[in-house]
Amino acid sequence: MKVDLYDKVKMLNFAKLYNQTINHLILFSMKNKYFAGVIGILMCAALCVFSSCADTKLKNSVEKANKDCPVSLGIVGELTSIEYKGDAVEFLFNIDEEFIKIDAITDNLEDTKASAITNMAGNENVNKMFDMLIETGTNLRFVWKGKDSGEEATIEFTPAEIKEIRETPAATDEEKLASAIAATNRQLPLDTGTGVVVTEMIDKGNVVAYMNQVPDEEFLMQVAKNTDAVKNSQKTYFKMMSSTEKNLFRLIAELGKKLSYTYYTDGSDETVEVVYTSEELKKIFD
Repeated sequence: MKVDLYDKVKMLNFAKLYNQTINHLILFSMKNKYFAGVIGILMCAALCVFSSCADTKLKNSVEKANKDCPVSLGIVGELTSIEYKGDAVEFLFNIDEEFIKIDAITDNLEDTKASAITNMAGNENVNKMFDMLIETGTNLRFVWKGKDSGEEATIEFTPAEIKEIRETPAATDEEKLASAIAATNRQLPLDTGTGVVVTEMIDKGNVVAYMNQVPDEEFLMQVAKNTDAVKNSQKTYFKMMSSTEKNLFRLIAELGKKLSYTYYTDGSDETVEVVYTSEELKKIFD
């Protein structure tokens, strides 16, 4: 296949667009080294905002926390409000559906709740709020509203469930990473619009890999010839990440694993990898 100059430029520049898309999609956050997927992150972050007022009564705490809303959650959206609804404390999120799919929540409610539990268990800040909810017999409700579609997904925890989470030991970093990978894969495949489809995230033991399908061998060859350009583009984007995004890569580094962007195409056994060692990740994200 002959590639003209326009196509070559497009191939060389796809890395920036691609990495913006995938890194925003993943948006791992490990407050106290947490993440269990995009949903779990934002739940935990929201609870920590609330629990800064945990020394007051429940209703007053909600009112005080709500005065800080909206709270930006980066490219993914915002925490719009925190309200006491009588039977529940409700956190309302307004989200960008380019990065979080409402269907991925509604179609996997049990998995999403399990991911959230992995995040929240053992977090002392979150436990302060949990104690208040348990004492007052109040539910905890998260409502996710699509910014453009207006569609909603709801996840709710009863006082009994909250008590169970409260008594659950904190997950290990390996468990958090496994939960993060499972949650991420529920958002895939993702067509980045750059000729690359992100198909899967895999923990291969010593390497955590984003698997990226490209259209053909010529495209794959262009990636292979320009791995330095791809890596430089990624590093540039890494510097612009939010602190929550950076924590994914810190966790991978802490676990002594490499990070790989692995490119492949159907009909070929060839792959191209852009790899970061744990040492490189530590230097980038220290």
